[in-house]
Parts: sequence; C-alpha cells; structure tokens
Amino acid sequence: MVTGSPHESIEMRMLADGVEYRLPRRDLGVLRLVGAMLLVVGVFFSGGSGFMCWMAIRVLVFGATMQGSPPTWPMLGTLLVFLFIGLLICSAGFGFFTGRSIVRICGSTITASHTLGALRRRYRADLTTLSSLSVVRGQTTRNGQVITSGVLANLSLLVAQCEDADKPIFLAIGYPAEMLRSLGDSIGADRGIKTQLVRGLSKRRHLSTADRLAQPRSSQIVVTRTPDQLTLTIPARGVLKGSSGLFTFSLLWFAFCAHFTAGIGVGIGKGTSGSGGQSLISPFACFISVFWLVGIGTLIYSINMGRRRAFIDVLNGQTVLINLQSLFGLKQYRWTRDEIKRIVAGHSGLTVNNRSVEELQIHVWQTQAGTRRKSKKYGLFAGRDHDELDWLAELLNRELGRG
Repeated sequence: MVTGSPHESIEMRMLADGVEYRLPRRDLGVLRLVGAMLLVVGVFFSGGSGFMCWMAIRVLVFGATMQGSPPTWPMLGTLLVFLFIGLLICSAGFGFFTGRSIVRICGSTITASHTLGALRRRYRADLTTLSSLSVVRGQTTRNGQVITSGVLANLSLLVAQCEDADKPIFLAIGYPAEMLRSLGDSIGADRGIKTQLVRGLSKRRHLSTADRLAQPRSSQIVVTRTPDQLTLTIPARGVLKGSSGLFTFSLLWFAFCAHFTAGIGVGIGKGTSGSGGQSLISPFACFISVFWLVGIGTLIYSINMGRRRAFIDVLNGQTVLINLQSLFGLKQYRWTRDEIKRIVAGHSGLTVNNRSVEELQIHVWQTQAGTRRKSKKYGLFAGRDHDELDWLAELLNRELGRG
C-alpha cells in the first residue's frame, strides 16, 4: 500500500512479472456538479433521440403506422448522431464520479491508463530510458492571482520523461500532489530517481542554457547563419498535423450538418407540401446556414494553419523581420530589439479536444504619450509543438541579446 494522504491510499498489486498501482477514484469535490450537469444533458439527448430512433425504426423497418409526416432514412441517421453524442456526454459526466488512473510496471515497460467514463487514454514507455519524474502542480488563476487552496489547486499530474522521447508521459492525472509524489518515489526508488515538484509542463524550462538552445529532434525548422544574420525557415506542417485536430473537427462538423440538414429538411418538405406550412422552410434555412458558415470558417482556418510557412530574419542582433505566407497572402512584421518587450511561448486562447493550442507570442511596446508604456501581443505559429515554440523563443531572445 502506498500512502497518499490521511484519507486515501494507492492500492499496490503484485503481478507475475511486475507491479500495478491502482489510484483511487478522483476526489473532484464541487467539480462533480459539472459531471452531474453533463449526465443530465446526456440523458436528455440520448433519451429523447433514442426514443425517436425507435419510433423511426418501427416505421421504416417494421412497417408500423404513425400520425403526421412519416420519418425518413436521413432523419433516422440524424437521430442516431444525436444518440451517439448523448451517450458520449453521459460517459464524460459519469467519469467525474468513477474516473481513475492505473500504473502498471511489467519487466522494463511502464504503462499508464486513464479512464473517464467509457473513454480511456493509455501511455507506454521504456523504463530503461526513464530520466526524471515530476509532480506538476496546476497554476489556476482568479483575477490575476494564483489559487493556492481548494479543489483546483490540489489537482496535479505525475509526469515521466524518457531520454528517447521529446514529449512527457502522463502517469497519473488529477490527484493531490502529496499522493503523486509518494507514487513517484515508489516508482523511482529502484532507479535512483527522486520525484520533483514543478510548475508547468515545459521540460525545457528546467534544462541548462545549452540544452534549451538545442533544436528539438522533431522540429523541421531550417536554421541558417551568416556573420551578420540569422535566418529561420519554417515550413508548412500539413493540414492534418498543423491544424491541431481542427481540420478533422471541421469534417465531423460538416457530416453532422449534412445529416441534420437532410433529415430535418426532407421531413419539413414532406410535411409542409400542399398544407400551407411552407413558411417553415425559410426559418430553417436561416437557422441551418449559421451551422454551415461556422463549419466553412473552421475549415478555412484549419487549412490556413496547416499551409502557413514563414521566414524569420534577425539582422545584426538588432532587428527582427518576419514574413508569413498563408492562404490570405503575405504579411510582414518588422521590429527593433528596443521595441520588443519579451518573446515567449504561450496559450493562443484556442482549445481543441480539451487541449490548449499554443503559439509564439511577441510582446511589442506601443508608442504613446505619458510615463506608462503599454505593449501589444502578436501571436504567431499557433498549433506547433510546445518544445519547438519554447526553443524558438529562447533562440530569438538569445540572438537579440536578451537571454
């Protein structure tokens, strides 16, 4: 038994060729109200659409009769989509009450499984390459102040870093830091690795200066140096990888819109023909057009994210010149070293699949009267890997003599 707190503990099971650590159900406190709300919404969606699906199947498959306009096959397809969405929402809500993490060590392999209702994510790594274990505390803020107590402050991650991997491996998610540190010490005891408490997920932030300036192995940026100039050629990443999942989301959105438009549209057309109710067609067209416009906008934005390429020139360590080529043409930025306040990798404000999309942020001083200066943020290269953005910011800062 691995003790995590006075009230909770981690169950340790011995296996034939290893050991398994079963963490308790996550104590989310008041956040369980979110799960309860998801359950209510999911039951509403799945229950209503499930009942309508059954009625449509009775008519279309078994030949039953019903009053009013009969259902169509496109309408049944739309109802099945709603049923699937409702079941997913129910599963996510159920996970707020039953979700947990399990860490299993078998031979030289460590595997971590995380459940959220019916959803499951698994990570696997080679123990022989394990280099560090860290408990990552959250940095939830409110009105600009970091929250130090309560449920949100207690939720932490146990992260393992391997020598042959650019990205960390999540061993446990959403537990108190003391419990995760106890688990990390148990895992690293036989390997001489001590668990560290850190803030934030960036592993490069804790590396030496030379390592932070080393280009990540997964990066395809081309670095060219001359005596008085540094040039960075940033190629396009492709639509699938460069859009951070937004392109796939837009295709699923179009599929949903097509089902919804065909199902409801055909039903309205049959039900209103010759009955004077054709006035419903125009409101429905206006309503569904909003969904189609959102899908078109998302698709164009995702393609633009994947097709963008750029050139960054640092001239004599004094001037930064950036040329961005995208679907919308060429955009240029030019700043001197004194105009730049800071260069960092930060959150863009866009979230895809519950994952924040990061970008390179250049904060530039604005010219204005008075003693207090303000800065403006320019966000570039959204969707690229965090380590690559962190390296890029470190390299530019060092080239400008700001490191």
